[in-house]
Amino acid sequence: MRARLAFVTAIAGLLVVLTGCSGGSAKPTPTVALGTTIDGRGNFPKLPLVTGPLQSTASGLQYVDIRPGTGAAAVAGDVVTIRWSGWLTTGVSFSQGQVVQSSFVLGRRETLPGIDQGVRGMKAGGKRRLVIPPELGYGKQGLQTANAIAVLVPPDVTIIEDVELVSVKPATSPATAVPTR
Repeated sequence: MRARLAFVTAIAGLLVVLTGCSGGSAKPTPTVALGTTIDGRGNFPKLPLVTGPLQSTASGLQYVDIRPGTGAAAVAGDVVTIRWSGWLTTGVSFSQGQVVQSSFVLGRRETLPGIDQGVRGMKAGGKRRLVIPPELGYGKQGLQTANAIAVLVPPDVTIIEDVELVSVKPATSPATAVPTR
């Protein structure tokens, strides 16, 4: 009991320090405040630990490079193959504890915007943890099973995905190319 109280007190103190040290930034903290993690590096309770600096994008996506890749870098129009596992911030897996493999054309809106943004610039062989806010994830609709019996991801929640970039195939035809703006 005493250890649990000390842990809760430490977490509360960490929240106060992290939320009180905004440095006068005018931009609000992304949906997942760093204080909701164990250590401010994208580590959440019950998830595999990662190390490295937590990066933030203008859209609110946060990521940590777990392992840099050495292959080709993924750019819009490339056909990429990824392996991913997904969790809620509580540590509950919505991929049923499985590593899922999928392929898509980067920049074609064939996957969640947070995954599309998070994979861009990664090199084949790399692995990254993505902290995806609701607006770049499943949004207001959430995610249900195909028969709508179970809700896998509730509406308006942040999700965590560990993504490994298995392969990058450059666009070889105009059909797969994504126009640049």
